[in-house]
Formats: sequence, C-alpha cells, structure tokens
Amino acid sequence: MASVPSTEVFRAEDVLAAVVTMRGGDVEAKKKAQEFLQNFQKSNGSWATIISILQSSADDEAKLFAVITLRGKITYDLSTQIPQDQVAGLRDQLLLFLAHFASGPKAIRVQLCVSLAVLAIQMTGWKDVLPTVVNALNSSHAAILDFLRVLPEEVTDGRKITLTSPNNIQLRDQYQILWHINFTFAIILPPTLHESSIRDMILPTTIPY
Repeated sequence: MASVPSTEVFRAEDVLAAVVTMRGGDVEAKKKAQEFLQNFQKSNGSWATIISILQSSADDEAKLFAVITLRGKITYDLSTQIPQDQVAGLRDQLLLFLAHFASGPKAIRVQLCVSLAVLAIQMTGWKDVLPTVVNALNSSHAAILDFLRVLPEEVTDGRKITLTSPNNIQLRDQYQILWHINFTFAIILPPTLHESSIRDMILPTTIPY
C-alpha cells in the first residue's frame, strides 16, 4: 500500500537549518537532516514553505534545494495535493519567480523553467503558454530561451508526470498543443533571438504520442 503524504507543517527556518547541516561533516546529524528533508519533500504541507524560502533572503544553495523540491512536487504531487482552482495561482507565482531570477543564478532559473514547463503540460486549459511566458519575462532573453529549450524536453519526457486517470486524454492533447506551439514559435522567433543555433536547440525532434 502506498504511503500517505504527511500534512505536517514545516517551518522555513527548520528546513534551512537542515540544508545547512547537510553541508557539514557530522555523519549522524546529516543522516537526521536528510530524513527530515525527505519527509519535507513528500509532505502535503511543504508547498507554502517552498514559496517562503524562494521569497526569503536564504542563500542560493538553499533556494536551489527549494526549487528542485518544487519541480519534483509539480511533477509527482500536483494532481493529488493542489486543488484545481489553485493551480493558476501557482503558475502566476512561478512566473514571478522566473522574472525575479531571470538574471541568475542560472541553476535556479533553469529549474524554475522546468517547473513551469511541467506545470504547463498539466494545465490542460492553459493554451497561450508561450505568449504568457514571453510577456511575463519581457526582455529577459536568457530566461525565455531556457524555457523554450526545456519545454520540448519535458513534453517528450512527460510520461513521468503523475496524473489521475481521467486527465490522461487531456494530457495527451496538451502534449500535442505544446509541441506544435513550440515548433511554430521557434520558426518565428523575435529578431533579437533568431539565431540558427538557438532555433535548432528549441525545435523538438519528435512528436510525442
């Protein structure tokens, strides 16, 4: 029987302390911190804490841990832990984070792009994905290109996403829509981004499903 995710509330300061402990040399302390962080990553109650860490003055390593955790939760837990009427709010929060981290660090920016791409696949009602992202990021070309690069990768690899069975047909349709949108956008890139190497990088090589 699959385990039920905990609804325990995790304080941001406790999570940050555990991240710091993982950098140390105390083996026993690191073992306890790792167990704590694993429980945090599985918990229903971790979403708000992740957002809090990304909004805080925590160091980049802690924020990278937070955004990697967020990516995993969007991939595996979104359909079971986030009410449908709150998903658009999560998307808007991701866009704000991506605009904030558009200039770096690159590792955080890329993980946010992956998170947003995975969310776009699951938001079957979100049809204007690329215009929304481009408008939100405005002139942040590096962030736009990162998103264009990871979107086809996540569409192609989308089978790892956890969904409830009634959403499977809608998900397949969303794959097709995102693939064709990304293909079209790659052809009509703005002049400032229109280089053959960039275009080749973001053109998907296979049509999913």
